[in-house]
Formats: sequence, C-alpha cells, structure tokens
Amino acid sequence: MCTSVSGGAGVWAYGSDKVTIQFCTSTNNTSQTIDGGGFDFDNYVSNSVMQYNYSNNNLAYGYMLNQWTNSNGNITLNPSFGDGNGNYVSHSYVYSIGSGVAF
Repeated sequence: MCTSVSGGAGVWAYGSDKVTIQFCTSTNNTSQTIDGGGFDFDNYVSNSVMQYNYSNNNLAYGYMLNQWTNSNGNITLNPSFGDGNGNYVSHSYVYSIGSGVAF
C-alpha cells in the first residue's frame, strides 16, 4: 500500500525495458496530491506487459499506462473494482504521446 504525500502507485515501473507485472494485487493506495493508483507503467517503460492483476479501492486509477516516452506497453485482463474515487475519477488512465499502446 502506497500512502505517499506526492504521488506513487502500489506497483510502479519507471525507466525499464521488458517488465512483466502479473498475478499481483494492489489495494487501498492513496496520495495527497497526484497518483495514488494501483498499477503504473510510467515514463521510459518499453516492451512491457501488465496482465492478470487485481486492483481495488485505490484513490486514483486502477491501471495507468503513461506513454509520454514509452513504447509497446500492453495492459490486459486486469479487473478494477472501486478505483478512481479521488485524484483521477477512472478505473484506467492512458496518457499517450508515444507509440505502440495496447489497452
């Protein structure tokens, strides 16, 4: 559980290549300013997969794919329940300027 003052997520990859996040649970994450979500592929993540995870009761998104400088990210088969009650009112959040987004 992440209870950061300024951002963060329960399971978070940044600046990485060939990351696989699967069979994980992320629940009850919060933040006082931004983020506070369940799972996040943040900047500079490429050729990565997020699958078969469970997100529940996070203040922000359940799943985020930030494609500012990412490529070939794939998020599939991830249920989200009760997420998005605060910072981002959404179960999923995609920000894409990069290429190769599969959601």
